[in-house]
Formats: sequence, C-alpha cells, structure tokens
Amino acid sequence: MSENLDSATVRLRVRSGEYVLCAKEGARNCEAWTSFRNVCMKNTKDCVGFVQCIACETLFRFKKGNSTSNLKRHLDNCRRVGESQQLQHSLSSSDVSESDNTLDELRDRHFRQPESSPGHADRSQTENTLDGSSSSSSQSPGTGTGAPRVYSPAPPGQEMASPRSRGGTKTKPPRQVPQHVKDKMTDACVKMCSVDLRPFSVVNGPGFKNVAQSLIEVGAKFGNVNAEEVLPHSSTISRKTCVVAEKVREKFLPEVKEALEMKSCAVDADMWSDKYTKTAYLTTTAQYVTEDFKLKSLVLFTVDFPAEQAKTDANIRKFSTTALEKLYISEADIEHVTHLTDGGANMISAYASRNRLPCTAHNLATVLRHLLDEKFLRLNAPSVMTSLEVARNIVTYIKRSGLCKLLPHSVKTMIEVRWDTVVEMLTSLCDAFPHVMQILIQKREQHRLDGWDGEIVTDLIDLLLKFKLVTKELQAKKVPTIQNVLVRYHDLLEHCKTKDEDSEVCI
Repeated sequence: MSENLDSATVRLRVRSGEYVLCAKEGARNCEAWTSFRNVCMKNTKDCVGFVQCIACETLFRFKKGNSTSNLKRHLDNCRRVGESQQLQHSLSSSDVSESDNTLDELRDRHFRQPESSPGHADRSQTENTLDGSSSSSSQSPGTGTGAPRVYSPAPPGQEMASPRSRGGTKTKPPRQVPQHVKDKMTDACVKMCSVDLRPFSVVNGPGFKNVAQSLIEVGAKFGNVNAEEVLPHSSTISRKTCVVAEKVREKFLPEVKEALEMKSCAVDADMWSDKYTKTAYLTTTAQYVTEDFKLKSLVLFTVDFPAEQAKTDANIRKFSTTALEKLYISEADIEHVTHLTDGGANMISAYASRNRLPCTAHNLATVLRHLLDEKFLRLNAPSVMTSLEVARNIVTYIKRSGLCKLLPHSVKTMIEVRWDTVVEMLTSLCDAFPHVMQILIQKREQHRLDGWDGEIVTDLIDLLLKFKLVTKELQAKKVPTIQNVLVRYHDLLEHCKTKDEDSEVCI
C-alpha cells in the first residue's frame, strides 16, 4: 500500500472493522502463524503490512518474504500464549463460524482491557518492528476510542506485570537492541578487522564473545566510559597469563588427583618443536573421567628444553618428574597410570619403566610419512612422485602469482612433515582443476601440466582419505577412542587389500 501506516492507525481501523485479522494461508505447520494473524483490508483481504499477536495484541511490521524468527522470539517471551491456545480451543469447539468478525469478538471477550476513562494520563501504544526498533503513539485522554492496552511480555521466570503497579509506577518493557545499533556494531567489527588485520572469523570465537560481554557489563554498571580505561595493555595480559593458568590448574588439580587415586586417569606425553625458533618442548596432558562420567582433558605442564640439553630419555624423564613435583604429583601417584606416547626411541625409553601404550595416530602418521617419502616413491612409484611434484609446482605458481582470487576456492599447500596435507593439496587442486587449467592456458603456462595424471591422483586421494578420516576419529578429545583402535585397524587392512578395479599404481 502506498499509505504510510503506523500502529495506532492500524489499531483504530481494526477496532472499527475497516481492517480484519486473517489467518495466513498454507502456513499450518509454522509455529509462528498459530498465534499471529495478518492485518488485512476487509473488502479485498489485502495485507496492509502488519501482523498481530492474538494473545497480547502486539503489532509487528511484516511484509511478504520477511523471516518469522522475530515472531517466534516474541512467542517464547509472551506469557499470554497459553490464553491464546485456550482461545483457539474455543474456536474449534464452539459452533460459531470461523469468520474474522467472530475471532475479533472472542478476542475482545478474552483479552480486551477496559476502555480508558476520561482524566487518565496518556498511555503509549508500542509498535514492534522486525528489526527490533519501536515507535510510540499516544492516545489522548478522554477520547473514548477504547484502544486496547498492550502489555509487554515478562522476562523468563517472571510473572506478567500490569501496566501500573499498586505503587502507581509504570513497569518498563524489556529492551531490545534496535537494528541501527547492530549495524553500528557491525561497522565497528569491520573496522577492527581492517585496521588490526584480523580474520573476520575472530568475532565467532568464544573468547571474543566473552570479552564483548564483559565490556557490556562494565558499561551497564559504570556508564559510557572510555575503552582505554578498561582494556589492559598487552604486557599486562602477558604477565597475567601464567597467573590465570595457575588458577585453572589449582581448580582442576583436585579432580586429577582424585582420578589418579581411582585409577581413572591416563597421561599422554608429546615432544614438539616451535615452528620459528625450533625450541623443543615437552607437553604432558591428563585425560581423566569425573564422578559424573565426563571425559576431561587438562594440560598439566609444558616445559622447554634448553638449547644445550639433548633430547635424551634421561633428560625427558628428569624434566617430566620435576614438573610433576611442582604440581605435588609424585612418582608413586603415577606408577600405575597408563602413559601414551609416540614411537620415538627417546620417548619409548623414557617411559619404559611405566605402563606405556603407543599412540595409534602417531603410528599411522609414521607409516604414511615413510610411504610418501620422496626416495621411496622415486624408487617404487615414480609416476606417483611425478604427479605429486606437478601438483606442488602448480600450487606454488598459483599462490606466488596471486591467482588464487580467480579460483572458486583456495588451493592448499603441502607441508613436508605432515602427510595429511598431501590429501588436502590434491583434493583442493582436483576440485578447482578446470579453473586451474583455464588460467594456465590463458597465462601460457600449460607446460606446468606435463606429467599430471588425473587417474593416479584420484587413486592416491582415495587411498589416503580413509587414513585421514580414521586418524581424525582416533584423535577425538571429548569421547573415548581406545575401543575403536582394533575396529579401524581391521577397516584399514580391508581398505588396503588389492581389488580388481585398482590401477597398476595402487597394486
């Protein structure tokens, strides 16, 4: 409609009979439309761009194609939906017709409040919009129009309050964040990612949301304060990290010690190196089951090896024992605890005196790392090595030439020490291969495809993908996985058996 309507005008026309409430056709399975009706012109049944809750008579702007999520949120908070269901039961059980006029009469009898008497103060009528904003229009005292009072739904856990309490003070409706405020926050996040060069996904992290919620609480308590007065300096955060980590350990260490006593705890130890400084570290993590049968994981410590110290079994055992003693965990406490380590000779020797189990995921990684070793492939499967080199050279050329933006999705780079990145590289390249081939032809670089064998690459992906899925399953942290080791071992044996449809390379 070309006419610019507001909620007060719509209410008056509904009461006068110029507008009627109509059920939405073809929406019987939608929860929202069981308690909402379209506001339509009486003669033509054309919608005027509003819907009304038949329980509390709140008006919402609504046009064809809009989402019903805001209507559903209103129903979750509306404490008069129960009365609305009674109304629907009355409509279905009575002999009255289902005309819009009968619906209006029943709603008047169930929900209509008494008309305002002359001399009362103005009462505002609130119009809710789908974007969360609201506008108000007042009813002049003594007009006798009898416009219904609209009560805002109470927050969860609270009873519906009347518009005016016994003390004479008006109750405040629950506040909703208007759309223009959300837009302003979106603009602020865009500027943050652009200025600080942060990924867009940073706003999805639970840590960022926790900081945002903390800032909202500070603003609610102290008002509009300068953010620089609240946010700490980076050096302060660095110093406080160890303090916070110590508090977390103090909180969960009693659970770990109790699990050690109950023999419901296992420990995994891992040696790793920093990517840039190549500093060696030893990390020990406790996996334990609580009294309520929940599997938890807690990093007990991470110690670094000085450059002058060799990563021998004696040093690993010494550093591990010293770090555990700082947590008041003695050798006797972990004497019967199962230790999970990789297949390194130093790790096997360091934990030989304890109950040690090999890590199946590490064992699979070792097997596949030897399988994909360059010398092994050149000697036993030169065609596979040629296809891998071609794939790696194409990916390197695309990334260094800045051509990734011309592809539907990015191609992945292979990392020498991680066998699973071979699968990621080949899969990403195959998915984008038509676009890659077109780009190489346009750039007159089609010679880079020499030696590419699509059949070999497909067979290699099929072979390695099963190993990747099994490894991911066995590395799960929140569920037990030891019961799956033998099952997946059998699955991999069946997967690696020679089949009639296998290519000569796989055989």
